[in-house]
Amino acid sequence: MWELFSIIGISSIALLVILIYRKKQTQTRRFTDKIQSNEIKLAASEASELRLRGEMQVLEAKLQDALLDPVTGLKDRSVFLERFQLVLRESERYQLTLGLLVLEIDNFKMINDALSYEVGDPLLKEVARRLEKCIRQVDSVVRFSNATFAILLSQLSKPETAAVVAARILQALIEPFYINGQELYLTACVGVAIFPADGQDIKALFMAADQALQLAKEKGKHSYQFSQEKIHQDSKRELALHTAINRDSLYQELVTFYQPIIDVTKGTIVCMDAKLCWQHPELGLIDAEAFSSYAAKQGKANQLTEWLLKNACGQFNRWHTAGFAPAFLGIPVSVRQIENISFIYRLSQILQELPFKPENLLLEIKGGDALPSREILEKSFNMLNYMGVKLLIENVGVGPFSFAELKLLTVHYLRLDSHLVDDIDSNQRTLALMKALLVLADAMSLQLIAQDVESETQKKILQDMSCSLMQGKLLGAPLKEQEVIEKMIVTTQ
Repeated sequence: MWELFSIIGISSIALLVILIYRKKQTQTRRFTDKIQSNEIKLAASEASELRLRGEMQVLEAKLQDALLDPVTGLKDRSVFLERFQLVLRESERYQLTLGLLVLEIDNFKMINDALSYEVGDPLLKEVARRLEKCIRQVDSVVRFSNATFAILLSQLSKPETAAVVAARILQALIEPFYINGQELYLTACVGVAIFPADGQDIKALFMAADQALQLAKEKGKHSYQFSQEKIHQDSKRELALHTAINRDSLYQELVTFYQPIIDVTKGTIVCMDAKLCWQHPELGLIDAEAFSSYAAKQGKANQLTEWLLKNACGQFNRWHTAGFAPAFLGIPVSVRQIENISFIYRLSQILQELPFKPENLLLEIKGGDALPSREILEKSFNMLNYMGVKLLIENVGVGPFSFAELKLLTVHYLRLDSHLVDDIDSNQRTLALMKALLVLADAMSLQLIAQDVESETQKKILQDMSCSLMQGKLLGAPLKEQEVIEKMIVTTQ
């Protein structure tokens, strides 16, 4: 009996286990089927998304191609005009200068008719490539019609810069083109319009550039022309300077002028300032300030300063031998130059090679638009002081050097800006400011130099305030080196 019950009980349990197992299998299979179904749906969704993404990429590529000139590969006119409008608004807002160049290839129709589009189209594409190489990334170029291109020059430092770009473009196009076995030569004319001088909107600027293009054509092939004659003459000057400053003959055209700084109380010449000018064969004498500014833009500042230093130091030594012995020779430098340690090392090397006593050299430091960090300034000034040279800060009162810098830096002289002198005899505010600066300089053990003193009245007012160091035409105009000894000896007697 008990055995029967045992058998029945075991059978029931076994049956129950089988039922539970089968139920679990069914649940697992349903769950697996559900997962597989979701995975299939997900895979299908991903595949659909990939197909859609691929189609979008193809569509985007087609749209991009639609916005390109099919011949040159440049952006088409709609993109160019949209960019033009954006740059124009930016120029209006921030008072920037922009240039529009319209270029037309001479006699392109003749080339196209004679050699067909199989040569004409690749030729236009190569022209476009050369144009792109002549401009910056912020600029734009477009083919406006068959053989006419427009170039947008944004953020120009001055209108004349457009002339440099126009000349660069014409030079690039004069090189031969090799297309499908043909050697071809092109000429072109360029019309230049400037915002805001020639127009305030796109239409007006294109009209001005087209008028300038017609003027360029009248002058002859392969030339450029501004719409306004004054700008055109200024651009010719800019281009002449740009070309000539890179010639080897430049150094034969340099002229050094010397102007004295005089202690009017003692009647002695304290320093002879050396100023480097350029006797251009066509443009005449380029004064020191304009020349130094242009040389800095062309990356020639260090080379020209080195040339001036060597020649002026040699002249200074010859003066001393001849009995004319000012205490210092003044050489102008910029903050950008002295913040470069390699420039300071080169300066020290030149003084040793000449030789020239560092204590006889007065470096006249002019600030730029912005000063480097105070740490860099302090390091540079410390190195120069360690060398033994004297230091002067230019244009105190309007320059970038503040009193915060002056309290950190070891300098010996401050040269006042000419605006603090020219109306000292008629403006009480200028007079009060000059008195305050003299008190401050005395407290800091600095000496002030008043420049551009041109009248006896100015001289007397300054002298009565105990400003004894002066410079200006009244006390001695700039002289060439051969004039210095004779005239300066007479002045100091």
